Amino acid sequence: MLLSGDIERELDPLLIKLITFFLQRPQQIVTREQLIEHVWQQGYVDNNAINRAISELRKKLKHPDDPAIFIKTHYRQGYSLVREVATLDNAASAAAPQTAAPELLAHTQVNTHEDKQPITPTRSKPSYAWWKYVAAVVFVAVLASAAYTLNGSAFFTPSQTTAVIAEQKPMSRHKVTWKVGSEYVPLINDSGRLLAYSNEKDASGKEGAFVLDVITRDEVAITYKDAEVAALSWQHNSDTLVIRARNATDSSCQYLAIDFKNFPELGEPKPLMECDHRFDYSGQLSNDGRYFYFIRGELYSHYIGLFRYDVYSGTTSQLIAPMADKVGPGSLSLSPDGKHIAYLQLDLDFQVEVYVYSLDTGEIKRMNSPPASFYRNSALDWYNSETLLYGDEKGRLLFIDIHSAEIAEAYALPDDIKMSDISYYDNSVYYSPLSRITYQVVALESFTEAAQYQQLYASDSSEYGLVAHSTGHYFISLRSGRPQVWHASDGQVKQISFLDHPDHALLDNLRVSPSGENIVLTEQKKPFLLDVETAKATAISELAHIPIMDWAWHESGQSLYVLSKSSSPRTLYQFDFITRELNKVRETDALQLVTGANGEVFLFKDKTLISLTDNAQYSVPCELSMSSHVPIHVRDGYAYSMDYTYNVYRWALTGERCEQVQLPFEILSAVPDADGRIIITRKISEDSSINRLMWE
Repeated sequence: MLLSGDIERELDPLLIKLITFFLQRPQQIVTREQLIEHVWQQGYVDNNAINRAISELRKKLKHPDDPAIFIKTHYRQGYSLVREVATLDNAASAAAPQTAAPELLAHTQVNTHEDKQPITPTRSKPSYAWWKYVAAVVFVAVLASAAYTLNGSAFFTPSQTTAVIAEQKPMSRHKVTWKVGSEYVPLINDSGRLLAYSNEKDASGKEGAFVLDVITRDEVAITYKDAEVAALSWQHNSDTLVIRARNATDSSCQYLAIDFKNFPELGEPKPLMECDHRFDYSGQLSNDGRYFYFIRGELYSHYIGLFRYDVYSGTTSQLIAPMADKVGPGSLSLSPDGKHIAYLQLDLDFQVEVYVYSLDTGEIKRMNSPPASFYRNSALDWYNSETLLYGDEKGRLLFIDIHSAEIAEAYALPDDIKMSDISYYDNSVYYSPLSRITYQVVALESFTEAAQYQQLYASDSSEYGLVAHSTGHYFISLRSGRPQVWHASDGQVKQISFLDHPDHALLDNLRVSPSGENIVLTEQKKPFLLDVETAKATAISELAHIPIMDWAWHESGQSLYVLSKSSSPRTLYQFDFITRELNKVRETDALQLVTGANGEVFLFKDKTLISLTDNAQYSVPCELSMSSHVPIHVRDGYAYSMDYTYNVYRWALTGERCEQVQLPFEILSAVPDADGRIIITRKISEDSSINRLMWE
């Protein structure tokens, strides 16, 4: 809290750290790199996030009767605090009346909540004591919070994960829902009576939402205009359900709250905020109904952020800035007491870890639980306000104490139970099965004839990572029981890799050399070279130390461009397979490498494709989110991409118009091939039910 006479202004935890850093360096130029390292304490922070924080701090420090600035911008150098600083134990205490001490100490608690009404300052004479109060109050507030001591950190990392022995506990289960289609995301309210869930009733993947009384078996469908409806979360200690209503036809999207206290009658849907159907997902209302916490992907960025929307004022603020090598939160869950947000943190390889964010202090804690190799291999909910319940990919339910970040207890799940979503109530979890989604390859005859498509390479198993090459299609398939590389040409499908790895191993980043003789791919993030003719796989040891964000073959077929994700700016390398030399090409903020059908390689950054051959630049007219590794492909003067919902985009490299085709199903990728078709990897939701697992 900042005090000056009758003026009171709250500071959120980030601003407290920011002003403290400046107070320690009065009249010194502080670079953005120093702010990232010492204030955000992360490897990467978006420039916009720094600009917003500096701007907000200036607003907080501005006195109504003193127009002078406190934080000065130095072009291309950084920022500086231009006022003198008096410390708490001398000048500040001398200038402040003795009677002010109790008032000052009463406001040292860090508070991240704004008042419902905007603060109206009382005008008074300019006073140098304003800045003395700034110094005094900030230092007291910082020292009062364990998470924000001057030598401490707002980010808590636990010790290395220790082995956990899961208890074999007697368990029983039964089906709860029976509808045709894929039923998922079970949500039981705090009373344990109303179960909300979503359903994809046909191959189109269109969403619907339902609420079931688990005692009487009465059920109602939730509808809102012509939109697809998904159930997102219950507000704690109430019968209010948050839904997302999206209409892909007109691109409208809205978060709404519906009261079910008179179930089976539905209350009138109350709009919370508009959303973007491509980027916004997973949200929950605060216990008092003032704030709506939600996750949002960023345009032209890999990053997903956690945000807070003030329902009263209509303003949005970011709670968690991007972290180095992380995509961001994949889902969120508010604790029953409303003080913490638990979320699954995704890295750029979709590996998942459990984090907890304190709404009181802004502290971020990583829980000491084993990471999952893929987002859908894990499930998270609250056991109580102090303990998380986490279903990991090893078939265990872990009870994690959020204060120590340690696993307090673990139960072994039955071998045939794999969970992707859980909702806890009274020694039981409602869950949806992990294996409810597969992916199939289909071909669109042309970009303008989206309704005409046919399935390719029929299989009951998932296929993904497709590359359209002059020698045919290469893709990763589970049709042999575990992920392997397959090749399809002239209607013939052939397995070309025989990697010996665990069934759950993740193969990814498949790239085919211009000649089609070699393939690079990663297995559990480790880089390999695969000889197509002999099926021999060789580890690329020279690249083992590089966290690979993306890679692409050089048009010669003898070297590889490798984009590292270890720092910002990132580093682009070139690895020569003949000399085994790894050379640095440049530093870049590129998000991915894009390969054209003719072998030309582009960097994608700042809404622009940049050729590595001649540095020619091509503007991207389509609004793309890169938050989930949305790929771009170039062929015959056109670039293609998609948005993981129903839309495929195309634009001429030298044009300014974005073309869009909407498909009748959700998609994972869209790749143009040599025959003028668009090869689509489509999402197939299998028939599945919500189950309840109970234990004593």
